[in-house]
Amino acid sequence: MQDDAVFADFSIGKGGGLHLVRISFDGYGCCEPGVPLPELDPWSSALLLAAGKRDDCSSPELSRALSSYFLNNKTLLWEDALLAYDLIPAAIE
Repeated sequence: MQDDAVFADFSIGKGGGLHLVRISFDGYGCCEPGVPLPELDPWSSALLLAAGKRDDCSSPELSRALSSYFLNNKTLLWEDALLAYDLIPAAIE
């Protein structure tokens, strides 16, 4: 993701959906949440699996799904790194 500056590792959860295990950012390091994150919804999990099989994670639909997932879990991830790489939107003041 993000021109090979961000790498995210997902695993299949007990419910059959994907969940983030760790995310690595150039310049920040590797973030491993201290607790298991919730699974992506079935549609987003299928979208990510299909993108992985095609080796193409550049679709706008996948970007929106991952951005929403990262935003919902930002307190367990590195919010500053997510913002720096535009993986979540900046707060509107």
